[in-house]
Amino acid sequence: MFVRKSWMQHELIKSSKVAARFFVALHGRNEVNMELKKEAEYFSDIVIVPYMDNYDLIALKTIAICEYGVCIVASKYIMKCDDDTFVRVDAVIAEASKIPRDKSLYIGNINYYHKPLRYGKWAVTYKV
Repeated sequence: MFVRKSWMQHELIKSSKVAARFFVALHGRNEVNMELKKEAEYFSDIVIVPYMDNYDLIALKTIAICEYGVCIVASKYIMKCDDDTFVRVDAVIAEASKIPRDKSLYIGNINYYHKPLRYGKWAVTYKV
């Protein structure tokens, strides 16, 4: 609700130039999924991805976001952020508008020299 009551109130989002959606995977308890479906119907800003929530499936959620952006809302730009991120919608749009139409844009942190973590919460096994 904080996100809905803060940066999602920006005039660009209200004018339909920007679509803001929550992508949520299914929960292990059916009653939680029923509440999620009710919330999705009420607010119309939730996209439920058809698999169980699991950090190992984060790449699938990213693909779902891209597919939604391209196929459902036909976006020129797609932005993915976590729910604990405060988005300066005006700043994002200003940066995107500087890019020529025939060019693409990526804003983020790519660390080409980072190695997978093998221990701890974010560990990736050798098999994966």
